[in-house]
Amino acid sequence: MRRALLSVSDKEGIVEFARGLAGMGVEIVSTGGTAAALSEAGLEVRAIDDLTGFPEIMDGRVKTLNPKLYAGLLARRDDASHMEQAAGHGIEFVDLVCVNLYPFEETVARDGVDEAEVIENIDIGGPTMVRATAKNFAFSAIVTDPGQYGEVLDTLNAGDGTLSLDQLQGGTFTITNGGVYGSLMSTPILNMPQSGILGMHNIVQRPVAVDGQVVVRPMMYLALSYDHRIVDGKEAVTFLVRIKEHLEDPQRFLLDV
Repeated sequence: MRRALLSVSDKEGIVEFARGLAGMGVEIVSTGGTAAALSEAGLEVRAIDDLTGFPEIMDGRVKTLNPKLYAGLLARRDDASHMEQAAGHGIEFVDLVCVNLYPFEETVARDGVDEAEVIENIDIGGPTMVRATAKNFAFSAIVTDPGQYGEVLDTLNAGDGTLSLDQLQGGTFTITNGGVYGSLMSTPILNMPQSGILGMHNIVQRPVAVDGQVVVRPMMYLALSYDHRIVDGKEAVTFLVRIKEHLEDPQRFLLDV
């Protein structure tokens, strides 16, 4: 593992995680407040705009949404054509992405919060990085919860710098089916020609029952808002269940079950 991108809203444990990665010779790339926190802790950090060649702008609204980063996340390294294109465009590969999303749920729940602050807590770059890295899981690893940091470092130290599918599992996902009026977490507005919006909300710690025991695990809320005049309710729920099953067990992607 040569390079990791760290960009988190929840800074718990991030300095120790970055220090552990740096101790293995991994280059740390970071953004905004995360980069500042790591630099203050004495870590060597490469700014995201040095990787992308494009500055963070618009108060941080645009920082990771750049083809140089996403080519480095999505390139299939066993595909000669992808590798040739990456070399031609000066693409640097990212082997691990550590990201957790803006605290949208907590922000909305606060008394007196204004609309502008709620809007600024709609995360764009975070979910996009999660999806891109997860899609290319054969070559890049995604870490979304501080509770995973220790296990990831232990696995990298004990092995050859790689993570298996087992290390990518263990999250918990719950679904809400909101119809055209949105979900319990938010109310997306459908604009023609949209017929539905899939929401992947902030990952939080929640108690769940596992084998008769209550354990605390990271949980992400999935919500599908859709136009019931176009999308059948049964099909919407079936779709959400499929997404949940694939996220909780990535091997389903490989087996297509």
